[in-house]
Amino acid sequence: MSINKMSHKGQVVIPKHLRDKYGLKPEQNIRITEIDGHIAIIPLFDDPIKDTRGILKKTHPKITFSADELIKEYREEEKSLESHREDGF
Repeated sequence: MSINKMSHKGQVVIPKHLRDKYGLKPEQNIRITEIDGHIAIIPLFDDPIKDTRGILKKTHPKITFSADELIKEYREEEKSLESHREDGF
């Protein structure tokens, strides 16, 4: 946690550890908005398809799931729920 001062022009410096953690780069577009009474900074991607590749990977200490595997798992779960509904549950 750090305490920063806003300039007279309304400018603030995002601490380096947060820029690194969230992948913020110089000259990158960001969206500044309000969410539940707080100011939020949301990074925008230059190339949304390229920059979001791989974000659906879910990791477990011993297992890595791909997006295809997650979709398959969710579909199987949905089929199971549908069959329970058909059985009267």
